[in-house]
Amino acid sequence: LELGPMYTAADVGALPWAEHLPGQPPYVRGHWPRSSFTGRWLVAQELAYPTVEEFNQALREDLERGLDIACLRLDSAGFLGLDPDQADPHLVGQDGTSLASLAELETALQGVDLARIPLCMQPGSSALPMAAMLVAMLRRQDVDLKELKGGLGSDPVFGLARSGSLPTAMEQIQDELAILTRWACVRR
Repeated sequence: LELGPMYTAADVGALPWAEHLPGQPPYVRGHWPRSSFTGRWLVAQELAYPTVEEFNQALREDLERGLDIACLRLDSAGFLGLDPDQADPHLVGQDGTSLASLAELETALQGVDLARIPLCMQPGSSALPMAAMLVAMLRRQDVDLKELKGGLGSDPVFGLARSGSLPTAMEQIQDELAILTRWACVRR
């Protein structure tokens, strides 16, 4: 198998399925005749700055330069569900932003119109505390939660594989995710 550095229309024109549209046999482009994607691709980039101030500055600069989505990833301490004051110092600010309070979340997202800019958050294994802070912040700012777009990524299996342990029992994390899912379904 040889991979080229870049492929063009000429490289795929002779492929047997190139003439088929989505929803047509042999269904190599999906079984739906029309894609659910009707907009343009959005530009997203995780900004792994250690402090909320640095994150906010980088986010606002990048939004001015064409970034479409605010991507907030918690640092290693937050990813493990640890308060920065109680975590090993080397985990605080490592691989993400150290954030543990509503005031810090407000600082991180200060000047960002979340009714217009999608927000993707990576809180680690336990998303419930981050979701609660986000909802509290949006209510303080009088932002309609139904206007919010983005995602709250929580993957406890990845967290377990990454660090070898979880901040709480897997059953508790799954229960929290179920609570968040039910709550989100009611808010739709």
